[in-house]
Amino acid sequence: MLSLKENSPQIVKLNANNYSVWKFKMEMILIKEDLFHLIEDDTPSQPDEKYIKKDRQARAIINLCIEDSQIIHIKYETTAKATWNKLKTIHERSNLSSKLFLLRKLYATKMSEDGNMNEHIAQTLELIDKLKTVGEEIKDDHIAALLLVSVPKSYDTLITALEARPEMN
Repeated sequence: MLSLKENSPQIVKLNANNYSVWKFKMEMILIKEDLFHLIEDDTPSQPDEKYIKKDRQARAIINLCIEDSQIIHIKYETTAKATWNKLKTIHERSNLSSKLFLLRKLYATKMSEDGNMNEHIAQTLELIDKLKTVGEEIKDDHIAALLLVSVPKSYDTLITALEARPEMN
């Protein structure tokens, strides 16, 4: 974990598997440090010294929050925005194979009889979030159905009770 300053939030460094959570936390750090606009807005054609200093600061924060295995991708980027966009391109692949892999994983997710419901829900929502980053939206009613079919038999009574409830508008 990395803590950039005293009283600063800690963040797990970016690796090949945690982009979605890393991106969210990184955005929050950059917003907190008033640097998010550097990755969001276009770089001025003639940046002043203040802009250059802030850009270097943002780039340093991003670069310090990635694992060594990720450095090869951004080593030669010269701005925070270019660094951010390069990482985004690498980790937010929206191709069919990524979607299919995540969808298969989502539909195959099952909670074991002795599993923890909170962990199961978190795991399911994490997969749904990853799908969102590759352009695949899952509707709330489908999420509810996925959760209901993914729990063990011991939840059958609860599922029956939920299915018997009158629908609310």
